[in-house]
Amino acid sequence: MGTAQAEQVARRTALTPRQWGKDFQRRDGNYEYDLSEISMGRPDEDCRWQQAPGPSPDLVGWVRNVEAPGSGPSGSITGEADSMVLVHKRQSTARLQLPDMRAALDQCQTWYYGDVLRYDDIHMDNAGIDGVDEILAWSATSSQTAQGQKAPREAWPVSEIMARKGPVVLHARITADPDAYSAQALRIRAARAMETMVAHLTSEE
Repeated sequence: MGTAQAEQVARRTALTPRQWGKDFQRRDGNYEYDLSEISMGRPDEDCRWQQAPGPSPDLVGWVRNVEAPGSGPSGSITGEADSMVLVHKRQSTARLQLPDMRAALDQCQTWYYGDVLRYDDIHMDNAGIDGVDEILAWSATSSQTAQGQKAPREAWPVSEIMARKGPVVLHARITADPDAYSAQALRIRAARAMETMVAHLTSEE
């Protein structure tokens, strides 16, 4: 697959707000961007996520971020979600991603993203998604700290799914206020999001 075709596949497969649900809209100021220049990361021995030294030359990627606005003060939200599509030039490198993530899940029950975000109670989930070569799902709770750009908040449940089909790796993540969405509801939405992405991808074949 050439670079131009890989870019088209990535953009067409990443989800729009409506594909997450009618309550979602584009994330203000940070809706979508190219991932080709972004380096992948993994947690260090202290479970703090670190970026790789540089972007992979083997990768074309795209991400879309959405949010569910709240009914409170202007700018408040009740949920966030993102879909990521990584198209590898070589299937051999795509095959490394899910095992690397599984190793990160086995390593830590808490992840730290700098000083602004923390994942607690990380645990594996079951996810039956047809039409993929590999699948990996997990849940956790996410908390923002006082150093973040937003005000500190109580822990929100989060659900994530990664899947691989050939040289393409898909990632869906959703987190929300537990007063608005239950953890089970988030797992269902994440699974539906992944099913939609897989359907987009297979329609391109």
